[in-house]
Amino acid sequence: QDLLEQSFPAYHVSPTKDAIASAAANDEKELDREARDNKLVEPKLNIRNTVVKLLLDQTVGAALNTLAFSMFVGSIQAAMARPEHLAHASASAKFLVSRGAVDYSKVDWQSVVARAKDDFWPIFVAGLKLWPMVSFINFVFIKSIEGRNLVGALAGVVWGIYMSLVAAQ
Repeated sequence: QDLLEQSFPAYHVSPTKDAIASAAANDEKELDREARDNKLVEPKLNIRNTVVKLLLDQTVGAALNTLAFSMFVGSIQAAMARPEHLAHASASAKFLVSRGAVDYSKVDWQSVVARAKDDFWPIFVAGLKLWPMVSFINFVFIKSIEGRNLVGALAGVVWGIYMSLVAAQ
């Protein structure tokens, strides 16, 4: 979010209608009053930058995140193959804290990459049903980076539930 906002600021400073009217009328006293009241300029949405951010976020960002998710889930599932004898929860917990719980030498990276390729389009298309709306709300209506992070995190909870269901298949 920070890099996108620094590269393509959503808002730029623009004179207020009152400031334009006062300047057009050469009313220095009114301009001075507006300056004291911080009413000379206001933030204005930069539509071009907002469109660029939406496009970058929904293409490059979405593709990279989808690939990263698929590769991570595929590799961790292969590295954490659950032994048959660990059907009981306490035995599973003991196994997970042991050094043998995650073994990346067991991972068949060719199959992980093949699965990531197979999963890419379904996940990418599913993401297009949620994330463009979240990005639009964030870039158009939410002005602070902190607010955008909050909206993104809340949407991320919903997305995380969906992705957990996908990963469980």
